[in-house]
Amino acid sequence: MRCIGIVYSTIATRQHVAVDALAGLLLGMLAAYWSLRERMRKAQQATI
Repeated sequence: MRCIGIVYSTIATRQHVAVDALAGLLLGMLAAYWSLRERMRKAQQATI
């Protein structure tokens, strides 16, 4: 929910445009995916 508030506030205060906010959201989701994928791979290797 914080993410929605941050995106709204940056657009509402005209610090960024919607495209900037969308690009940041997509970049954050991609980084989270890579991070979680690496963590899962390490956890699987530790159990072997």
